[in-house]
Amino acid sequence: AEELYKSNMMSAKDYSNAKKEYSNALSEFNERKQILELYGSSSDNLDATYRVIAPRCGFIVQRDLNAGMHIRMDNSATIFIISDLKTVWVWINVHESDMAKVHDGDHVSVTTVTYPGKIFSGVINRMGTTLDPASRVIRSRCELDNSAGLLKPEMFITATITSQTKETVLAVSEKAVVLENNRYYVMRQAKPNEFEKVQVVVGKKFSDMCEVQGLSEGDIVIEEGALFAMTDYNLK
Repeated sequence: AEELYKSNMMSAKDYSNAKKEYSNALSEFNERKQILELYGSSSDNLDATYRVIAPRCGFIVQRDLNAGMHIRMDNSATIFIISDLKTVWVWINVHESDMAKVHDGDHVSVTTVTYPGKIFSGVINRMGTTLDPASRVIRSRCELDNSAGLLKPEMFITATITSQTKETVLAVSEKAVVLENNRYYVMRQAKPNEFEKVQVVVGKKFSDMCEVQGLSEGDIVIEEGALFAMTDYNLK
C-alpha cells in the first residue's frame, strides 16, 4: 500500500484506511501469539492440541464451547457439563386422576422403544408439587440403575407404577362383559338355570380381568358364550 501511495496510485484516504487495517491485524496477531505462548505453543504451531482435564469421570451431556473461543483461567464460564449416567433420573407424568394413588416408594417398571421387552426397575423417590395447567399432569421422579449405559438423556419411556396402597375391587373376566349400544352388560345368575341382563360400569383393566361396578361379591356371571346368552335373552 505504501508503494502504491508513493506512486500516486492510491489516494491518501485509502492509504490511511489500509494503515489502520494493517495495524488492527497486527494487534490481533500479537494477541493470538501471546495466547499461544501462554498455553505453551507458538505462532509456528497453529494446530496445537490442548488438554482440558475434567474434575470427575462421566459423559459430556452439554457443550458450551465453540471454535475461536478463548479459555481463560480467570473465567468461570462453563464449557462442558459432565454427568455420571450410571444412575439416571426418569421423570414420569402422572395424570391428575391418578395423583392420589401414587406415593413415594412405589415400584416403577420402565420400558423403552429402543429395548423392547427389557424392563428397568426403580422406585418413586420424589413427587412433584405443581400441576401443569395445560396437560393436567404432575411430574414424579424415579431413580434407575444404568450401570450398563443403555438409557440415554432425553429418551422417551413408558412407566408402570405399582402402588403400595392396597385397593380391593370387584372384577370379572373380560369375556363376561358385552358392549351393547355404548353400554356394558353381563349375564348374572338370578336363579338356578336362570340368568338376567345387568348393566355394569367398567373400570380398570388388568391382565384378562376388568373392574366392574353394578355387581355384588359372590354373583355368578356367564363367561364363555356371554354374547350368545345375551342375544338369546334379548329375543325373549
